[in-house]
Amino acid sequence: MNLKQSRHQLNIIDNQLIRLVAQRQKIVKKIALFKKKHNINIFQPQREKQILIRQTKIGSKLNLNNKFIVAFFKLLMNESKRIQRKNINNKT
Repeated sequence: MNLKQSRHQLNIIDNQLIRLVAQRQKIVKKIALFKKKHNINIFQPQREKQILIRQTKIGSKLNLNNKFIVAFFKLLMNESKRIQRKNINNKT
């Protein structure tokens, strides 16, 4: 495999990642409405802890750096909280 082919494969994976993030954000919006309806706090520290533990275990099995996994999922969770705040504050 040459550099051009490898980069093409990375582009395909990057596109898949973006689509998955978009799917995730649609679900986050639904969660925000549920939380608003049921008066549930956006920040759920125990849930975040569970996610980080589960994902670092999976990442370790795949030989991924734990610090990277934690940073990646913290970014996702922070964006999720931002989206939830926006949706809770903007929808009645």
